[in-house]
Amino acid sequence: MALRYGLSIAIVVLATALLLLIRVGIGLEVANISLGYIVAVLLAAITYGLGAGVVASVAAFLAYNFFFVEPLYEFTVANRQDVTRLVLFLVVAIITSSIAARARSQAQQARHRAEVQEALYELSQMISIEVEAAAILPIIAQQIVRLLGVDGCMIVLFEGGVPGTTTAGNAGSEGTAVVTPLRIGDRTLGMVRVWERPAQIAGPEARRLLDTLARQAALAVERTRLADEATRLQIVAESDRTKSALLHSVSHDLRTPITAIKGAVSNLLDESVVWNDAAEQTLLTTIDGEVDRLNLLVRNLLDMSRIEAGVFVPPTELAMLEDVIGPVLYRLRRITADRPLTVDIPTDLPFIPMAVPHVDQIFTNLLENAVKYTPPDTPLTISARVVNDTVQVDVADAGPGVPAAERERIFDKFYRLGAPETSSGGTGLGLAICKYLVEVHGGTIWTHPRVGGGAIFSFTLPLRRPLP
Repeated sequence: MALRYGLSIAIVVLATALLLLIRVGIGLEVANISLGYIVAVLLAAITYGLGAGVVASVAAFLAYNFFFVEPLYEFTVANRQDVTRLVLFLVVAIITSSIAARARSQAQQARHRAEVQEALYELSQMISIEVEAAAILPIIAQQIVRLLGVDGCMIVLFEGGVPGTTTAGNAGSEGTAVVTPLRIGDRTLGMVRVWERPAQIAGPEARRLLDTLARQAALAVERTRLADEATRLQIVAESDRTKSALLHSVSHDLRTPITAIKGAVSNLLDESVVWNDAAEQTLLTTIDGEVDRLNLLVRNLLDMSRIEAGVFVPPTELAMLEDVIGPVLYRLRRITADRPLTVDIPTDLPFIPMAVPHVDQIFTNLLENAVKYTPPDTPLTISARVVNDTVQVDVADAGPGVPAAERERIFDKFYRLGAPETSSGGTGLGLAICKYLVEVHGGTIWTHPRVGGGAIFSFTLPLRRPLP
């Protein structure tokens, strides 16, 4: 305040010096000199406000009397006309400063209103785009400090889901604390606390602005709550859909082997029938194969549940690829017996860091998938080679192949191609588990067409141990 008054007096001093030079140089009349002081008073009022304008008016009055009204260099007046002239000058100067200060104030208010409107528009745009209140609340707190000119702001939330306290400026500083609640309907979500200097936001316009910004903050918090609730409901709906799909798929895939096992066991237990060794061996082979099928189904389901729970991390050891493929082919000999099977594994293939049981499962799922989706008597090929720092394994068939539009989706959970009549169905989990197991090893898996027809499922295993 004192600085503004001092600067307004400095303006009058500069005007006096300039007017003295002009009077000496061109002989300016005393009546015209008063106009120069009016300009100085206008400048002080427009620049520093009404108080500075009044101070400049008084200073100009005194300077005008001292330097330009007879007798010079004295604060006395020689005749009554000069007294009238001086009094009128003071009145005009004060009125002029008041008008200028009012215009300045109105211009400042207009700029402030435009700034507030722009800030509110930007906040509304952010709230409509940004879901997280944690990203919006700090900006609202900063806008409160900037637009209201308060010392500090703190936004405190009573509900979870977002940070509990957001501050801006010198929150907690000395001064009067003004509290405004954050409300949506009848619910109070939190509060906005600002620290103000005396009478800083006492006016109704400032309080309305604070209430408006508080409503913006409440809307941001409510939007976050609604988004979280929508996400939760979506997860629940997705979980229900997954459970329904799983039950639908598993019920069929469990029923088929159980029915076969039940039929074979019932036949063996039927005392009215005498089975020869060959027939008995056929029934026992059927039971053995269907039990293996049940075991694979249950293992896939258990592994997928562990994968989704985030607790599935297979250990790694150095192993030879042929040591994994051999047991898989022996175990699947019943379903591959009617197919030409070629295995092309180089003898100099290096040891590979892997979790043997899970690479075993990758091969098992890929071979069962190939048998399921290809006609009988069509050939299968397993090959491997070193590519850069990985071993690439290819499992190729001569079936109908995979349409280009399906080559990404077949690795999704529960997704199955339209199975032919020869297919025995499936849960749609086999390839999804293969994808996860390969990626856990640090590799990739994909499918591409085979020259001459069919599909090739390829995956890579790094020759270096993947980082944990």
